[in-house]
Amino acid sequence: MKIFIHYTHLLAIVVWVGEITFFSFVAAPAIFGTLNKEMSGKVVGIIFPKYYLIGIICGLLAIGTSFFMGVQRVRLEQIKIVILFVMLLLTLTAGLYILPKAREIKTELSATVEETKKVLLRKKFSQTHLISVILNVLVLIGGLGVLYFLALQIKSVL
Repeated sequence: MKIFIHYTHLLAIVVWVGEITFFSFVAAPAIFGTLNKEMSGKVVGIIFPKYYLIGIICGLLAIGTSFFMGVQRVRLEQIKIVILFVMLLLTLTAGLYILPKAREIKTELSATVEETKKVLLRKKFSQTHLISVILNVLVLIGGLGVLYFLALQIKSVL
């Protein structure tokens, strides 16, 4: 049972970090480099709910399994759990608050004919998108840090 818990823990973190890395550095550039801006936004809009759901599930699994792992370096494990909680909080914020807000702005933008209002909405969307990108980068950095801590734990066992 212990090996299954460790396996699930590691898998959750690797899938989470891998998902962020793949989307940020492969999928998004390919989508926006191939399709026009409007179509790219639609495609990414379809991907994002699943993207955040995977992150939330991985975060819950990683945190949940942390409490059942027997660890030798308690302080290191505490730091890792705090980082995982922050990562999950940022993912929840992006998926449950920022994403709906961005969709709302996009819907309002497509329904608006007044150019002055469109400019303001585009600016608002850009700011929302920037927040989303920052949250994503922070989760990625946290995930890479957690993987480093896991490597230290594996090294101490070997």
